[in-house]
Amino acid sequence: MVIRHPHAAAVCGWPQHRQNRPEQRWHTGGVSSEPSSVFDRLQGRWTFVREIPGYASARGEARIVPEGEDAARYEESAEVALIQGSTLHATQCYLYHRWPAVPNGLEILFCESRELFHHLAFEQGSDGSLEAHARFLCAADEYVSDYSLDPGGRLHVQHIVRGPKKNYQVNTIFVRQSDIPGSPF
Repeated sequence: MVIRHPHAAAVCGWPQHRQNRPEQRWHTGGVSSEPSSVFDRLQGRWTFVREIPGYASARGEARIVPEGEDAARYEESAEVALIQGSTLHATQCYLYHRWPAVPNGLEILFCESRELFHHLAFEQGSDGSLEAHARFLCAADEYVSDYSLDPGGRLHVQHIVRGPKKNYQVNTIFVRQSDIPGSPF
């Protein structure tokens, strides 16, 4: 069985016209001291662990593959263990675009609808990580999201989802496959 990530536009029932773009919040400024942008640093192969407390956990792989100089495709595949004991196979896809309005800017769009999910402007955090924050409205449900690329290269993503139809948190930690002991990548 294939399931889609809960953020997919088709699940939201989101209209496909531009005036219904999600409301966003972001910070400006904050250039990374690294020679490459966050957009460039995210490209490659990753493994991830995802926890949805009270609902499920997942383990999987993701890859972010360039599609030209300013675009990339994110694809993930995971085995999801539901708390009831069943296991499902899940896939998800996003499109990443450089967001030229700010340094270290990134736009994330849903693959199927091409609708905007997040504008992200990564800034230097107090611990040396690069952090970004966003908000997405899916009908009456709100997704408040935090992204953090730590100094060790791990990406932490948290979505807190609240609304009349949803009330959960999604915590994901991505590790670049080349950083995994014994990995050939």
